[in-house]
Amino acid sequence: MDWIVGSRHALQEAKRVVSEEYSVVGLVEHMDLSLTLMETLVPRYFTGAVRIYKKIKKVDNNININHQKPQVPLAVKKKLVHMFSNDMDLYNFVEQRLFQQRRKFLLH
Repeated sequence: MDWIVGSRHALQEAKRVVSEEYSVVGLVEHMDLSLTLMETLVPRYFTGAVRIYKKIKKVDNNININHQKPQVPLAVKKKLVHMFSNDMDLYNFVEQRLFQQRRKFLLH
């Protein structure tokens, strides 16, 4: 089957692959939670990841911070939301899955 980037079919396939093929899909925005789940669900590869991340984070806490963020016009934001709606849908799916895994595996 041909996969067309941006198609609903490609989006559904991406969600299926995330659900069926990956124990955890982490998000940078939720790095602490992502690594904690990875340590819990895939300890063979991720034991100590949270400790290492916190150590690095303590040292490099202010790296890559932009204090001069320009305002993005509303029209540009709307255009981006429209152009990347499938990407945002996949991101929201992964984020929701991450929080479901937190409830299931960490908040017994």
